[in-house]
Amino acid sequence: MNIFPMKEMLYSIVYAISSLWRNTGVYILMYHSVGGDGPLSVSVEEFEWQMRYIKERYDILALDAVVARARMAGPRPAVCITFDDGFADLYRNAVPVLNRFAVSATFFITTGSIGGMHRVFYGSELCMSVDDIRNLYAGGYEIGAHTVSHPKLAHIPIAMAQEEILQSKHTRNAITCGISRSFAYPTG
Repeated sequence: MNIFPMKEMLYSIVYAISSLWRNTGVYILMYHSVGGDGPLSVSVEEFEWQMRYIKERYDILALDAVVARARMAGPRPAVCITFDDGFADLYRNAVPVLNRFAVSATFFITTGSIGGMHRVFYGSELCMSVDDIRNLYAGGYEIGAHTVSHPKLAHIPIAMAQEEILQSKHTRNAITCGISRSFAYPTG
């Protein structure tokens, strides 16, 4: 059974209803995995469908434009695409789709897992390499920090939390030879 036509109809109804009132909002969509095996993954086909749908109906913003856009009304709602953790399947599966639809995105990287495995609640995931991250950055994608080891920051001492954040930003900056202003808080 193909659920895409039914999804498109449902999304179109929601979009039509939301367009009845003035929308100054910006929606931030966060993904973890595209084409992976874990429960936080969306299939490549579904992701491609979502990017096509978003590109046709929304303004797509880079993360650094979100605050300015949220303060003013646009002709239609806006979306910002983000990815957490830096799984390798994103580089392999999501980036070709983003490129095909000319969609900007921000990748938040857990720097302690670069080129290795990242432990998650359902097992572990292979993460992007330094070269993958450099290629993303060179391709115009924003690379943000996401801590070193992905702890629940509210559950560790403040000094450890500061070190997690600062070291993550430092590593990210060293890889891209640029300054990062963005940071995504891990695990809610």
